[in-house]
Amino acid sequence: MLEIKNYIGLDGVAPIRFIASDVDGTLVDDAKLIDSEVHHAVNVACESNIRVAIASGRAWHEMDDIFHALPDVRYFICTNGAFVMDKVENKELFHTTFDKSLALGLVRRLLTYGVFVEAYVKAEIFGQYPTVNLSVEDMNKAYFRPNIRPFILQTRTMVDNVLAHLEALPEGPEKIQIFFGYDTAKRDAILRDLRDSFQGHTVDGDGRARFYDVLESSEGNLEFVLPHTTKGTAVAALAKHWGYTSDEVMTIGDSENDISMLRFAQYSVAMGNALHSIKSVARYETVDNNHHGVAEAILSAVAHNAQVDIF
Repeated sequence: MLEIKNYIGLDGVAPIRFIASDVDGTLVDDAKLIDSEVHHAVNVACESNIRVAIASGRAWHEMDDIFHALPDVRYFICTNGAFVMDKVENKELFHTTFDKSLALGLVRRLLTYGVFVEAYVKAEIFGQYPTVNLSVEDMNKAYFRPNIRPFILQTRTMVDNVLAHLEALPEGPEKIQIFFGYDTAKRDAILRDLRDSFQGHTVDGDGRARFYDVLESSEGNLEFVLPHTTKGTAVAALAKHWGYTSDEVMTIGDSENDISMLRFAQYSVAMGNALHSIKSVARYETVDNNHHGVAEAILSAVAHNAQVDIF
């Protein structure tokens, strides 16, 4: 097992009381597995009285593998901060959704691009294949990359008409997502048509309310999320609830949807596999997700706390 030492050169003066880690590209390797070093590091942190939370774009229903691998983790920030759960008490701590009519309009427009479209609704994800002359098997290969394909097929509720499903619900979804597979031309068209220069803002250049941001992930997908509800706002809310300042928080991530929480925390850590734009936001960097980078970051936090002698 990895020893407890400051692998990433943490040099702050405040103790680290709360760690929030992304999942895909961070906590898990490319095969979507949590290795023994990561399991060990999380256990060491918990035993050292550091609160550990998961902060993911995944829905609550997609966390079963994390529940099994890391049973001591209690807090889960799901759907990019729109749904936060206390696993021990099976209690919903925070939940926010899109305006239903606006969400339906966005889904309707996304369906015209010929991509796989899905909507996150609390624990469930409803997905719709595009109308193309392909078998289901060929569509799976076209839209879902091999490393995530089994996971997607296990965790989605495939429907013939995602609009009809959403229309029947009492409120809007927390997140809308598309998978384009390897068709980067479709990705570029969607970004050109539906992304603007006001990412993260609640109003556009004319002062009009905005209702989504578009985030690129690393698995051939784009996420449409609420601009005022992010992993960063959820991490900040949990820290405030526990009486911690941003100087006492570590966040670890690799993708665009991690930027908000990396900007919030004093001890922000980018994975070695992250894009340069992500690394430029973080104060520290660890190795990649296939070489237990998140374990080295977490053990660095434990070593740092021993140096400042606070627990």
